[in-house]
Amino acid sequence: MTNIAMQNKHYIKSNNDFNKIIVSAIRLILSVLLFGGLVSGCSIAKRVNAPKNRIEPSEKLGSFDTKSQVLDSVVKSWIGVPYRYGGTSKSGVDCSGLVSAIYKEAFQINLPRSTTELLSIIQVIEENSLQPGDLVFYEIEKEKEFHVGIYLGNGKFVHASSIKGVMISNMEEAYFRQRFYKAGKIKNTLLK
Repeated sequence: MTNIAMQNKHYIKSNNDFNKIIVSAIRLILSVLLFGGLVSGCSIAKRVNAPKNRIEPSEKLGSFDTKSQVLDSVVKSWIGVPYRYGGTSKSGVDCSGLVSAIYKEAFQINLPRSTTELLSIIQVIEENSLQPGDLVFYEIEKEKEFHVGIYLGNGKFVHASSIKGVMISNMEEAYFRQRFYKAGKIKNTLLK
């Protein structure tokens, strides 16, 4: 085989390898976007005017009672944790996993693991009655897919975004305002 033929054969082989790598990367990106952003039972696929991804020290999360202080401390330790469908730890968490983990860490309360089950254990309250620690629910797909977060005070809540991970958002953002479903307190029977 001539030197030029060998070089062309090597080029074609390496070019095919490169194409396979590109195709694999595109498939991986698409599966992450489709699975993590559209399919998950507690994801937010689109963000509008994404707010800061951390709590500023000067921001108050509600009253300065012990519950708010404990909640504030625990929430700060979760900010920036990546999103992972079905996740329940700081290596990756989804929205209901975050709610369950924060309640367990902050208040030693075991909560159910899915948004549907969480909806079944709340006492529904008016939005203007929200207190730090209450749950806020968003309807992503009509009566099929829900997203949940924990209200922190001053119109803010912590949640696990499928795109940005654990973050604090404002309930008045257009995306959340349009999808607000319910707010509620954990029923007293679970708190005893």
